[in-house]
Formats: sequence, C-alpha cells, structure tokens
Amino acid sequence: MPEMQSPPLLARTFVGTFGRSVLQFLQAAGAIGLLLCVVVKAAVRYPQRRRTLVLQMYSIGFQSLPVVVLTGLAIGMVLGFQLLVTLQ
Repeated sequence: MPEMQSPPLLARTFVGTFGRSVLQFLQAAGAIGLLLCVVVKAAVRYPQRRRTLVLQMYSIGFQSLPVVVLTGLAIGMVLGFQLLVTLQ
C-alpha cells in the first residue's frame, strides 16, 4: 500500500484560512442570534417597554435615513469625480 502524502502547503493554508473565516462568521451569527433572543424575551417579559423599544428602533433606523442618503450621495460624487479624472 503506498504512503499517503500530505497536501501541499498552499492547499493547507487555504483550507485553514477558509475554515477560520467560516468559524468567525458562525460565531458572529450566533452572537447576533443570541442578542435577538434577548431582545424578544425582554419585549415579551416587559410589555410596558415595548413602546420605548419600537420608538428607539424607529429613531435609530428610519430617522437616520437622510444621513445615510447624504453620505451615499457624497461618496458617489467623489467616486464619480475620480472616475472622470482617471478616464480623461
């Protein structure tokens, strides 16, 4: 029976890096899932705070939309100007 050879260093490095990235992603997804469970549990357990939670989510999310749009517009204008200069 022939001896098994170890995989090349490049393949081992790629597999190790990819595996590490997958594990980090799963760890982050798990942490977000746990946070969601805590938030839902608190919303059910303390009904008087539901209104506060919804108002905070509204102010953080929807009311920040103009800031996000202006930032995206500014970044788009800068990238467009740089593209124009590059292509001329």
